[in-house]
Amino acid sequence: MRDPYRHYDYTDPYNETPQRHRKKRRRRNTGGGCFSVFLCILFLTAVLFIGLGRYYNRSPLTIVNYVVSYYSEQLGIGDLISSLPEPLKTLLKGDVSLPKADNPTPDNKPAESSSEGEVIPPSEETDVSKETQDNTGIIKDLQESLDARFGDTGDITDESQAGYYCYNLLSDNGKTVYREILDSITNRKERAVSTLDSEELNTVYNYVMSDHPEIFYTSGIHYSVESINGVVTSITVKGQYTLSEEEVSSYKASLTEMIGNLLAEVPGFKDGTSTDDYTKIKYLYDHIVNTTDYEEGADENQNIISVLLYHRSVCNGYAKTLQYLSQLMGIPSILVTGYAENGPHAWNVILMDGGWYQIDVTFGESTVSTEDSATSFINYSYFGLTDDEMYVNHTPDANIPVPTCSSYNDNYYIYTGNYFSSSDIEAIGSKISSAQNNGENLVQFRTANADIMSEVTNKLFTEHKIYNYLENVSSCTYVLNASKDTIVIIF
Repeated sequence: MRDPYRHYDYTDPYNETPQRHRKKRRRRNTGGGCFSVFLCILFLTAVLFIGLGRYYNRSPLTIVNYVVSYYSEQLGIGDLISSLPEPLKTLLKGDVSLPKADNPTPDNKPAESSSEGEVIPPSEETDVSKETQDNTGIIKDLQESLDARFGDTGDITDESQAGYYCYNLLSDNGKTVYREILDSITNRKERAVSTLDSEELNTVYNYVMSDHPEIFYTSGIHYSVESINGVVTSITVKGQYTLSEEEVSSYKASLTEMIGNLLAEVPGFKDGTSTDDYTKIKYLYDHIVNTTDYEEGADENQNIISVLLYHRSVCNGYAKTLQYLSQLMGIPSILVTGYAENGPHAWNVILMDGGWYQIDVTFGESTVSTEDSATSFINYSYFGLTDDEMYVNHTPDANIPVPTCSSYNDNYYIYTGNYFSSSDIEAIGSKISSAQNNGENLVQFRTANADIMSEVTNKLFTEHKIYNYLENVSSCTYVLNASKDTIVIIF
């Protein structure tokens, strides 16, 4: 005897936003009165074009063609005309010239045509078009890379997932379940999976969502267990979604274009120059901090949409965005969830130049307020840390095994030469002077320990030696991060 199906809802641990329930819209019955009004407008329009045709001794179709051509130039709807069916485009081709009136060109709008009907675009438009054309290649490559991961047919291969961290933690059978879950979610279909263990299913689902921050439209999975005489015989899964297919397609189109333009600006990614991973990741880190405001309750704040399109988010959105952009550049990145400063938090572990590093982009957004003003700046206290440094105030949960981070070279302060193992005030003062000479209004550095930092701050601020290295500055502000032995001086 078969037992009835058992159904379970498994909520995405990386998504704190409940599933949205949309009200169905009721279509309003407008009645049949609009049809007669439409016929009247059509009749009057026909009379107008016939009259103009007789006045200019041209056919009404020529008049229509001229009007369409004129407003295509004025409103920029040429693309709309080109998208029409061939029969309509054929009708609208041909002679569109009309006898010109004797009105002179206004003085404030000089003519820009070399012959009737041929407009010479301004040079500025040519430059913008070239830039867009250059970025189109990047956008196309980006879309092809996304298609290669999942494919239009849902045939998700082992090769397409081989670069993902969590995928490689699994056994061969676990990888099969991973691809089956990914197929079910991305292609919106219910399907069987190659496991009879619900715990394994939940673990693998966590791995899928940890690897794929671009899946921004699901809140979890629903799975059904079938059994015979108490013995599980099959499990099927299907996704639970927060957005419709149409909404997802619209968001993906906007994201692809936006990300393509962003990656075109990353040093060493597509510009032909050679840069290291540190330079690329720092550029993305800076971009996210500069373009995003931390705002609890922001729309879609648990995913990449909130950062890349809405520019307001919380830690999950920040971390997933840095992870996704890193992945697109071929740099492995992991989403880490846990706790920081006594609250739930998310950050990243990223493989840069051969070593794993802890990075918290959310903590990169900092503001210093005084009586007169507030200064916002990018804080690098959490860029490129070791486990020992990060885990002073960050604690990862047990959902994902995190690789050991013990490298130092790509720590921000070490990489930039702003790390000091002694209280050499002349060396530190030189850094301060150099920052001011370069037009900057702040400098950040780190010391090897708290005792050295105490000596440095005593010399600079208690003894007022900082003014030996600054010109035309009568006051300054500094912010200490005692847990990381870093300081930011604003002048």
